[in-house]
Parts: sequence; C-alpha cells; structure tokens
Amino acid sequence: MIAVMLSSSWVFFTLTFFASCWTENEVNPEPPRPNSNFVTDVVLGHVQTDKTLYEIQDNLRLSNFSIENKSEEAVSIEKMEVVIKNLVTDGVLYRSLYEENIDLKVGETKQITSKSIFEIPSDFVARAYGVFINIAFQGGSSKEFYKTFFRVNSSSNPVTYEIESEDYSGLNVFKLNNGLSAEYAVQKAATNFLSGISHSWNTPLRPIASTPDFLERSLDKTVSFYNEVIGRNTPVETVIISTGIPGIPYLARSMKALVLPLHFLVGCDTFKETQTILEHANNNGYSTYGTLGYDYSVSEQTGVAWIKLLNLPEQYEQFISDHAVKNVILYGHSGVNDGETVARKITDERARYEEGSLYLMHFSGDDSETFLRQVISDFAEAPLQPSVRIADWEAGIVSEQINNLNQSLKSKTTINTVLSVTAEDGVHLWNMGTFSTLAFMKKNETQFPDSSPVKGVSLNPYLIAHPGFESYFGYVPFLYWQGFSAEFQYNNWLSTQIKAAINLYFPEVVFDDLDFWVNSTKNFGGSSQGNAMVSFLNAEGHNVRNTNFGFDEVWNLGDGINASSEARAFQLLESISEEDYRIWNEGLVPLSIEDLLEISNTFPEIIIEKI
Repeated sequence: MIAVMLSSSWVFFTLTFFASCWTENEVNPEPPRPNSNFVTDVVLGHVQTDKTLYEIQDNLRLSNFSIENKSEEAVSIEKMEVVIKNLVTDGVLYRSLYEENIDLKVGETKQITSKSIFEIPSDFVARAYGVFINIAFQGGSSKEFYKTFFRVNSSSNPVTYEIESEDYSGLNVFKLNNGLSAEYAVQKAATNFLSGISHSWNTPLRPIASTPDFLERSLDKTVSFYNEVIGRNTPVETVIISTGIPGIPYLARSMKALVLPLHFLVGCDTFKETQTILEHANNNGYSTYGTLGYDYSVSEQTGVAWIKLLNLPEQYEQFISDHAVKNVILYGHSGVNDGETVARKITDERARYEEGSLYLMHFSGDDSETFLRQVISDFAEAPLQPSVRIADWEAGIVSEQINNLNQSLKSKTTINTVLSVTAEDGVHLWNMGTFSTLAFMKKNETQFPDSSPVKGVSLNPYLIAHPGFESYFGYVPFLYWQGFSAEFQYNNWLSTQIKAAINLYFPEVVFDDLDFWVNSTKNFGGSSQGNAMVSFLNAEGHNVRNTNFGFDEVWNLGDGINASSEARAFQLLESISEEDYRIWNEGLVPLSIEDLLEISNTFPEIIIEKI
C-alpha cells in the first residue's frame, strides 16, 4: 500500500543501479538504468491554490513551493507535472507540465515559482478536486504526491454553517442551517442572550462542503454572527469555549454567557480533504487536530470530520478583547471510556493529539470499516495504526487543549479567571444543564411570582433546549439520549439524581406533583420513543403533557404552529409581551464563578477547577 501523506511526510523512492564491469580504459561508467540501488528522499513543501473556492472560468494558480533533496545522492528530475483529479473516483481530469530539468544536490532546496494552471472548465461540476504533483526522475522512475484540493462553488453546497434570524411579534427567532451540536450551541447562546427563541436545526441536515480554509471560515462566521446580533462591543462577562454537549445552552443561560466552539463539523468524501484542512489551518497559525467518521443523521454518502482547536485562534482573542470578557470556561468530556471514543490514527510522525494528527473513528465495532468505506472513498489508502481510545469525537476535551488555551488566554488577553469544567463520564455534563438551572432558579427565586419557581420537568432528548422559556414557566430540564428506553432513563436518572437535585435546591417541592413535559419531535426521538416515555410516566402516576411528536423541531410558520419552538414562542407571547419578557430575563442575576464552583462541591462528579 502506498501511503498518501501531506508535505510534512517523507516520501522515498528506490532506484537500483547495476554497475557493469569496466576497464581502466573506460572514461565513463554505464549510465544508471531505471532500477537503481540509491535512495532518494525528495520532500515537497506546502502547496496551496490562490483561492480555495472557485467559479467556472476562474483562473487557478498554485503558490510558490519548495522541493528538497534529503537523500545521500544528487537527484535529477526530468519533469514535474500538475495533475487535477476527481478525489472520489481518482480519475484524471487535467494534466500539464509545470517544471523541467531540476537538478538537486545533496541537501539542496529549490523554490518552484508560482504559476497559473488553467481556467476552471465549464464541465467541472460543484465538488472538491485534488491537486497532485507528478515527478518524473531521470532514469524513468516517477512518483505522484497529493498536495491539496480546491472546490468549485455552488449555492446548494454551503461551505460554512449559517444562522438566520427573523422577528416573531418582536421576539428574536434564530434558525440554524447546516450545523450540528457545536454550531447549535452558538445559536442557543445568542437566543438566551437576546431573550429569543430558536429551533434545533433545519432538516434535512446537509454536511458542510469542505474547503482547505474551512476552519477560518467557521471562526469568522461565529464571531461575525455574534457581532451582528448583539453588537460589536457589547460587554460579555463570560465566554464558554466548548463542544456542543446538550447541557451547554443551560449553563450559558445561567451565566449569561456566549459560546465559542472548540471544534466545527465539515463534510469530507476523503481523508485527504481532512488532512489538507488540518495542514492549511496549522500553516496559517491555527493549531488543530481532527477526527473523521460517519454520522448517518447528516449523510449516508459523505464522511464528517470535527476540526478541533488546540489553542486560542486570533478571532477568539479579538472577540474577548472587543467584548471585555472577564471569565472564560473551558468545557468538555475528559473521559475516554464512554461515548464515541474508539479510533485509529492515520500513521505519520505525529504524536497523540499533535498538530495535524488525524483519527478515523471506529465506534461501531466490527461494522466500523464497512461504514467508513461507504462514506470515505479513499479509505483503502489510509495507513492506519491499531485501535486506541481518544477523547469523545463530539463532546471531548483533552488536557493539551485546556493547557494551551489557558496559557494563551492569560498571556494574550486581560481576562480575570479561567475555569475548566470536565467529567470522566459524559452524562454528568448533560446533567450539568439541570444543576446549573436549579442553581440559577434558586439564586433568582424572588423573581418568580409563586412560592417556588419549580413547576415541572422538561424531558428534552439530545439537542432540544429552550432554557429561557422553560425557566420562565418553571420547568427544570432533564436532558437524555433518546437511544435508551424510558424505563432506563427514569430509573437511572430522572427518579434518582434529577429528583434528588430538585429536592436539594427546593426541598418544599413534591416531585410526584410536578408536570412532566415530554419534548420528543420527529427528528429527536420520534413518535415511538415519545409515546413510550409518555406511557411509562403515566404508568408511574405522573402528570404528563407532550409536544406534537409528528413534526420536526424546525421553525417554519408556513405549515402552522407545530414545531416545539413555534409552540413555545406562541405560548410565551400569550402569557407576556416580548418587552416584558426581555426585561424580566435581563433582570435575572447570572451565576458567578463562585456559584459554579459550589456546584462542583455539591456534585463532585463534575470537576470544576480554577486554572
């Protein structure tokens, strides 16, 4: 198997010389034949195109790049060609001569000058295209290097997530397109901050189309979205740098914080694309590693990769400065023994979690490779190490991230406090949504009209969350993964830990007298799971209500008020005006750093530390 590596890898070629016998009268030995026994080690430097996203008839140009001879022999290159390929089929679409007659002494490096390659032809459909460099050596040997890719643009293939906004009778409504849990957390944080409402995400989900500068685009999108909706210099006391764990919208609500994602999700048909995204990011000052896998809720044809920050990007540094942020919370699942953690690392010289390292996720046991082959067209080329356990691909945080971010925050910003919030078992960070809400409601107890602010429990599968609405009407969230049975959820969490937490903060509340609102939707849990939960709770003697299980949690007033977010917006404005709701919401006192540390003292399974 030939390992297709990025420019930081060494690529070896073997040419075997057969030395003939020659006499003292011979002036020159026989010239080398195609098979030789000296080894060349030729390294190509970083190659990129002048843009990452092209329109038809745009001119494509390659950057300057280096070629270095690290072998113990001089090397002669007859020609260097640029080859453009369909990354999925590996079919050659274009080939052109780039350089000729390059001689490299031992240890010599030469610069290859930037050149125009071609004009994007009209028959290039919207997709990613690979750029390969083919080198023909003197003597007949040749080798091809994959170096980068570019994308031909299409409005139907978004290259970053989007959060649209609209006004519903004065209420801010936010609508996420083409993101998943981390991007969802951005939407929900803005919703909480501006006393609004939001859905989960539009359906059907579509993977973000890959570009080499995907990470920069996502960082810019996040900061520009916040600046647009809250104002460029609005003070923000606390920022959470986090993955998209379901408890995050509630912690953000309780602290009046905004969320900056620790990673972003992109669609990749090949592991080459993911490697290029990582290489481009690291070469442009963004320290990253990546995890590539499959998520059939997003696509059954395209792989998806989380591009993970290992340090503070300049966009976040500027945001913290512009908004006078005082506190930063680093939040994520630190364990490796639960969740989606089994992976195989792409073989290269990089260490665990080192910049540019890439892991292919194997969280479906023996079926993993079948699924990976379905969505990653070059899977067979991937040189893979044995299986290991790493940080959860969607929720995980690693010590390298915490240490690097902490150091950069303290050296590059004027923030007062950095906290880490972690747990070895990921479910505790889901429960953090319940605990932080209870602490927040207790702190603001006098702002609620009745004797106790707790009236019920909102059962929210996976990424369903309406923290502002729920606290206004007195509902405490129970966040759960819909893949487990109603009996399991009730016996292991709801009637035990959640009940105990409610009684700890509000001992006067009778758990069995509370309302239980089951919020399954068509795209989160579905009718079958929702009805099973309703039936189980009824059998336990609880007061039960539910949303309409037959509709997606998607804001679309064109088909009536059916989605969970639509029904909540309607009910909220039936009870209070938008202005009065905003005034009430802004008057609530957020949890302090000391309050957050006290949660850890009360629930030690959640590890909260000043660092």
